Amino acid sequence: MSKGIETQVQLKITVSNCFFYVYWGIQSIYTTPNMKRPYLPFFLLLFTLLFTACSSSSESEIIDPIEATYTKDVKTIIDNNCATSGCHSSSSQSAGIALSTFEEVKFGFTDLDSWIQIETNRMPKSYNLTPGEKEYIKNWIDNGYLE
Repeated sequence: MSKGIETQVQLKITVSNCFFYVYWGIQSIYTTPNMKRPYLPFFLLLFTLLFTACSSSSESEIIDPIEATYTKDVKTIIDNNCATSGCHSSSSQSAGIALSTFEEVKFGFTDLDSWIQIETNRMPKSYNLTPGEKEYIKNWIDNGYLE
């Protein structure tokens, strides 16, 4: 089982455990014969805090650190969103920039600040990359532009 799947499974198990403890706590409040009702708001608050402490706050917590490479990860993103007809393909070269080969893409990111254009959603013009796609590209840059 891959590390990412293990993390997702562990997160689901943790959330399931939280649901159990919340259910168990509420059930015990209503089945305890001598318990006074004024304590009910306190216990509900306690179990709400327990539940929220177990939940995940964002999708990025599930994504494991990756070692993105151009061929395996970045090329598909660039080909589908940047190196298209009318944009940065070899034939179009919008603004004189082609992003069709590894060397061209690496040059675009090292010398032409392509990452800033992507990070600020100025490029690609027709579509904003998803946070996951941006994460792959950022990881590729951070790891030294692996081919």
